[in-house]
Amino acid sequence: MSREATEAVVAKVETPAEIVKEKAIQKEVSLVELQTKEMVISSEEEYEKAAEFGKQIKEKAKVVTDFFKPMKDSAYQAHKAVCDREKTMLKPLQEAERILKILSAIHLKICGFFDGDGDARGCVSQCFTLSASNRSVARSCHSSQGGVVHR
Repeated sequence: MSREATEAVVAKVETPAEIVKEKAIQKEVSLVELQTKEMVISSEEEYEKAAEFGKQIKEKAKVVTDFFKPMKDSAYQAHKAVCDREKTMLKPLQEAERILKILSAIHLKICGFFDGDGDARGCVSQCFTLSASNRSVARSCHSSQGGVVHR
């Protein structure tokens, strides 16, 4: 049985109009930086012009932020979708690891830790299973009297 995965569009390719707009914004931003570097404030009039220029800088920063917001929102949604898919795929592996740790801990508790000679103390042949219906760990003791299951 093969299952086909469907892929969602997770990124939007910029249109030529968006590229032109970005270049225009970049040019304006670069010019603002150059104008600021050339600015000298030595009088009250120049101070007032600088304050007005500061307002223009804030307006241009808003233009930049507004331009990139839809792209950032799209990227966030794509990232979130990929993370959700990853989480779904990891879930059975994490559950398997959790079960394995439980089974290993039970084995160590029943069989005891190995002593210095490498022999297990009081360890008899044990078989551990996990009941799928209630996920409780069952221990099957195989003794000379046959397999008796303790839950």
